Amino acid sequence: EANNLSKWEIFLFNLLPSVLSLTLNFVGPEIGPLPPRKINKNGRTLNFTFHQVLYHDFISKGCVSIPSLICALNPGLYRSQGFDGQDSWQDTIDAMFKHTNVPVLVTAYTKKEIGMDHERIKNQVPRAKTIVEPSPNPFSSLRPLMN
Repeated sequence: EANNLSKWEIFLFNLLPSVLSLTLNFVGPEIGPLPPRKINKNGRTLNFTFHQVLYHDFISKGCVSIPSLICALNPGLYRSQGFDGQDSWQDTIDAMFKHTNVPVLVTAYTKKEIGMDHERIKNQVPRAKTIVEPSPNPFSSLRPLMN
């Protein structure tokens, strides 16, 4: 999601017209070492930072304020073996739900995957409330995924 930042500019500047400044922190061990970037447009600013660490390690450093939203884009939370052959999701899921008033958005490639991700969250974090049940993304592309 960090390879084409212009899509974020188009999406966020059009979807959130009243937002003057927004910072997106991309976090994950598979994110390449990238320098921070900034887009200024019509008096509005979009900041991007990139952190090549697991999310729970990122927030344990305390170098970021409480987020307004946490997004896990196609993470595969259901997998018991993730990065480096370990279940790194357990600590990360706990970290994602650390702040009770911060919404967490999880996406998946398939209905089956989102169902399994949702089930894992419900089992691991019983206090988590589902605001929107897993459903198709109204912003998704109609082009088939070819990876």
